Amino acid sequence: MNKEMCVEFWKNDRRVSGSWAQMSENIPYKEPDPKDVSRRYFPNRQLAMEFAKNMCDQGYLTKVY
Repeated sequence: MNKEMCVEFWKNDRRVSGSWAQMSENIPYKEPDPKDVSRRYFPNRQLAMEFAKNMCDQGYLTKVY
């Protein structure tokens, strides 16, 4: 059974100085403004995950479902 997958992505505005090992506290997650969220649909999970990884590498936050 093929289920169409959706990837939501939006630009990450936060800049973190230092590395993850230097973080003294967790950064709280802030829900993005719905007008800033883009969606793209894929016929299978593999293509959706590849696209999400590429978007993350470009500085976007992603959600796959």
